[in-house]
Amino acid sequence: MQEAASLPDQIDEAANYIKSLKAKLERMKEKKEGLMGSKYPQIQIQEMGSSSLVIALRTGFNGRFVFNETIRILHDERAEIVSAGFSVVDDDTVLHTIHLTIGEGSPDYGAARMSERLKKFVHDNLSH
Repeated sequence: MQEAASLPDQIDEAANYIKSLKAKLERMKEKKEGLMGSKYPQIQIQEMGSSSLVIALRTGFNGRFVFNETIRILHDERAEIVSAGFSVVDDDTVLHTIHLTIGEGSPDYGAARMSERLKKFVHDNLSH
């Protein structure tokens, strides 16, 4: 059977527990501020020839919606996704890279419209 701790030991244990909770709360507040005032998502679109684009989309770990919506917009614009991948940059950043081709017709107009839609989506997503 375990012996009961003395009152001073119990007080020390309670004080240490409260300190650990305060530290955890501070870490969580910092993480929340980082997510709320986030630098994410960010998008860069680079033309690679007359009918090819590369999209670099930087999100936080919770950026699955942003990535999925980006793919949906590309699909709506009838872009053909050649490849897509991601890499973890640091503790809270994921870099998605999407290589795509634009269908025949008017690639300049398609690329411009697609870029405008994607940038608007990312900007609107940051506003929330």
